[in-house]
Amino acid sequence: MENLFWGRKVDRMYDLKGIQGRKVKKKEKEKEGEEAPSSGVLFDAEWLQGPLTLVAPKSKALLKAAVCADAGWLAKSNIMDYSLLLGVDNEKGEIVGGIVDTIGSYTFAKTLEYNLKANAARKPEEVTVVPPTEYQERFVTAMGKYFTECPDMQSLPELDENQTEWEVPEVL
Repeated sequence: MENLFWGRKVDRMYDLKGIQGRKVKKKEKEKEGEEAPSSGVLFDAEWLQGPLTLVAPKSKALLKAAVCADAGWLAKSNIMDYSLLLGVDNEKGEIVGGIVDTIGSYTFAKTLEYNLKANAARKPEEVTVVPPTEYQERFVTAMGKYFTECPDMQSLPELDENQTEWEVPEVL
């Protein structure tokens, strides 16, 4: 098995499943207001509460294509409950990641669990065990929202013959 973070100094790790309310449970010391060590893996809610993650259009397109292809193959293989594991390497200014936990088959037991939880849940999005195609859809949609596209010099449109600079609309 390949180590995603080989040769990197990873400051924070995130395990993203596409469940926006999913977050690390606070320990007793944290509940009392004491500062807890910032070690361990963080989840979707912490990712979304952090700074906005801007990526170049080409990077977002590559990420989307890879996530769609991998999630599609996993759904066809009847697998769910996988994650996008990300490591933030502040030293290099990069985020590195890959899809992990790809061994969760959607078995008869998972089907029963899904039906029980779906009937008991007040909100459908609270149900974490879902069929592979639903899991795929939720995962791909969420990963698309977790990264914001930010134009770069390579994504600027070509100038017309009569233009000397790009026209930027005023925001205010």
